Amino acid sequence: MVSRLAKETVEKWKSEGLEPTFEDCIRLNALGLKVEGGPSAYEFGAVPRTAFLGDYVFTEPTVAKRMWIESAMKLL
Repeated sequence: MVSRLAKETVEKWKSEGLEPTFEDCIRLNALGLKVEGGPSAYEFGAVPRTAFLGDYVFTEPTVAKRMWIESAMKLL
């Protein structure tokens, strides 16, 4: 099996002028397969997106938060 994540990463590295070794590719593929298909793969996909700006942390709103904002906007 070939990890899509590992393949994209190696292609990106090569486009940046890096030359990953065979061992790097094997290790990256193994890690990619664990992330993509392991028992905790859903947990990685369910994590909200997060961005950092200095000391501020911005997280993607959950469905419940979006519903609350919509109902609050109706009141205003």
